[in-house]
Amino acid sequence: MQGGNINNKTCLNLVEGPNGQADLFEIADESTTVATEYQVDFDGASHMYQAMGEAYIEAGRRAGRDAHLGSTRTPARRTTEVTQPGSK
Repeated sequence: MQGGNINNKTCLNLVEGPNGQADLFEIADESTTVATEYQVDFDGASHMYQAMGEAYIEAGRRAGRDAHLGSTRTPARRTTEVTQPGSK
């Protein structure tokens, strides 16, 4: 969104950590309501990213929470074997 007019800036998350707080924003220009970039504000500086995931990870890193990113895991998917009646 280089040079575009900001029409919509929405705060998505505030990431707190030992280094301070990083604010994550979704940015859309006046031509669309869909996010076109993501902004991380930390320690008086703003940093722009194209992907929300990248911005969220960077917000955590700047706030000092990067050591915790690997500690959250999705539970293993369980499968159940289904058998037809009369079959073994």
